[in-house]
Amino acid sequence: MKVMKDHLRMLQEVEAMNTTDPDVQSKNGTENGNKLTAWQRTIEGLGYSFFFILLSEIGDKTFLFIVLYATRMNGIKLFIVSTIGICSMHILGVAVGDVFQYILSPFWLKLITVVSFFIFGVVLIYMGITEEPDTEDLEEKLKEIEVEMIDKKSKLMSDYDNESAQDPDKPNQKAGESSTGVFS
Repeated sequence: MKVMKDHLRMLQEVEAMNTTDPDVQSKNGTENGNKLTAWQRTIEGLGYSFFFILLSEIGDKTFLFIVLYATRMNGIKLFIVSTIGICSMHILGVAVGDVFQYILSPFWLKLITVVSFFIFGVVLIYMGITEEPDTEDLEEKLKEIEVEMIDKKSKLMSDYDNESAQDPDKPNQKAGESSTGVFS
């Protein structure tokens, strides 16, 4: 709640800085040279935006998918792909919002947003209550993952054996053995 009050106070201060009314300027101390330049307001706005988006994205389903994929994929590739995806969605959101500001008033935009979130929430709760868990699919997926892991392990072992056979400087070892004891 305190964060929201601070954010509202900041918005009121920025709005007061943009006014030409001398009473409002003297009340906020902007008349005495404390007025922020456009560049400083932009940097401050970017900082606040980054902070609030970071807070809102932690625990989001996109964040959770990235965490899950990080266990299976190369981290750099995953970072690049997820950054491109998130940036694309934000660009699309800004473009749609920019068009809608000319079509609808801010009141209607806020009302549509609130109603949409409410409907999505009700639908998701309904789906969560009425959907029965499908344990057969889960068991099949676990078996597929297990088979995939065994295939990958055997491929790694055969690659290691082929590499050992091709390099005469390495001592010949049995499959699955290593001089460090890592593969046992």
